[in-house]
Amino acid sequence: SLRLDRNNGGAQELIEGVQAMQILYGVCTNGVVNPPYVNAAGVGAAANWANVCSVRIHLLLVSMENNVVTQPQTVFFPADTVNTIVPADRCLRQAFSTTVAIRNRIP
Repeated sequence: SLRLDRNNGGAQELIEGVQAMQILYGVCTNGVVNPPYVNAAGVGAAANWANVCSVRIHLLLVSMENNVVTQPQTVFFPADTVNTIVPADRCLRQAFSTTVAIRNRIP
């Protein structure tokens, strides 16, 4: 599950069945993203946090029930790559991705 941990000690479940999550950052020069999108270590190593203008979020969700599909599913994760996950179970999986521009960072 994806949870929000609050300062007062309470955790709130936001999304059930999250198997994997990846967050990548687009670093911009003159309002244009310099490919590729990089992880936090890649942004931090170059001290480029002030130049991050977009965020790409990848989620791999898995069903809570087994035996939903007839055979183990091959899933590409992140969805825009050739990286595959081939689990041994027969749960249903779906990859979701979105890219969000950071307000006031895009001209």
